Amino acid sequence: MTVVSYANFETASFKRVDIDGIWNDVATDGDKYVMAGSWGAGIVVSYDGLKWTQTYHAPNNNFSIGSVLWDGKKFIAPTNASKMLYSYDGLTWEESPLDYFFSDYKIFYDGQIYIVGGFASNSSPALVYSNDGLNWTRIPYSSIKSSSSKNLGNTLSALAWNGKKYVGIGTGGSIFSSIDTKNWTEMKYGTDSRRSIIWDGKQFITNYQENISDLSNQIITSLDGETWTKFLLKWTLIYWK
Repeated sequence: MTVVSYANFETASFKRVDIDGIWNDVATDGDKYVMAGSWGAGIVVSYDGLKWTQTYHAPNNNFSIGSVLWDGKKFIAPTNASKMLYSYDGLTWEESPLDYFFSDYKIFYDGQIYIVGGFASNSSPALVYSNDGLNWTRIPYSSIKSSSSKNLGNTLSALAWNGKKYVGIGTGGSIFSSIDTKNWTEMKYGTDSRRSIIWDGKQFITNYQENISDLSNQIITSLDGETWTKFLLKWTLIYWK
């Protein structure tokens, strides 16, 4: 059973809400929360963050939804089953078949273009983009310039934008960058896959797993998406009842 925490940040209070499933991402349209999960969890909806109702039932226990996005008009959720899910209200979902599967990777939208990383039906890495969130096109692999003598064979997990450059992190330690979303550069930083990246107004920030056994991790930062600096963190676990 996975625990979802509801927080009132004004009073710094937390409340546990137990929901069966493994949950990956949550989005809101300002009226409701939509949460998507892996291994048959499907999609659930809540109007208060406490009571959740299933609105999309996964077809089998291997079905995973890696992320969910609200773009101002509709929810979009990529899946690992060669289909994209769409909903205009979070309650009724449509399925659109694709030649790609997306595992647990994050869909990105900057107000103009949608991008998500995954794999093609032949299991080769694929970056795909869309101008409307409905029709998707694969970025040719020839448009991804690798820092090695050949393409590294990894895909995009998450993406951030600083207003001028797109910088993404991916599987196998890959870091991707582009200024136009059509031509990309791929470099390596370590060998671990990363799941999240942000631009905080000054720098790109992502994690670099160093040693999970003692909760030792590295945060890596970059001003330009090309030169990265490591910071060691020691995490403290906080438990609540």
